[in-house]
Amino acid sequence: MIPQNRVPGEITPEILALCRQIDPTREPVWVPVRPAPGAIPGKDLASLKGHVASSAGRPQFGWILWEYPGWYLEAEFHGVWASPAGELTDIMPRQDGITTLLFVPDSRRTFQGESIPSRFMALSQSPDVRASVQDAEFHARLRAESETMARRARVAPGSASRNDPCPCGSGMKYKKCCGRGA
Repeated sequence: MIPQNRVPGEITPEILALCRQIDPTREPVWVPVRPAPGAIPGKDLASLKGHVASSAGRPQFGWILWEYPGWYLEAEFHGVWASPAGELTDIMPRQDGITTLLFVPDSRRTFQGESIPSRFMALSQSPDVRASVQDAEFHARLRAESETMARRARVAPGSASRNDPCPCGSGMKYKKCCGRGA
């Protein structure tokens, strides 16, 4: 049985290797979790965009790093708030009581309306671990494709004008999300 994920206790050589695969120009940083008023679980990127609009700053996209001790590392695409002073904060409420996350900013990727699958790195050469990582990668791709298709299916063509917020809840303008190519 695979243990439950957790925030890594320290930045290990394996974590640094995964971070270099994601963005070789950035280092992982510890980010405090301070839920913003009005942030809605499950609407992370739309909540982030609303917080940026009301509090200045900007979104910083990147990856939360999770550790499955002895099994693998997982990098989950996520956005955090960068204050006008450049301090990073995760504004989403967390049910698990986590108060700090390990986050690697990604200077090469932003949210463009498509769900992005998590990335993985095995912490062992065991055949069981390698099979678990392959299974996790497959399910992450499948989940990302399903989320994107479900979000797009909820939006009827022409249901919003080009500059309106997209009805799918991404927080992007319709023309840059579900209305792209319309």
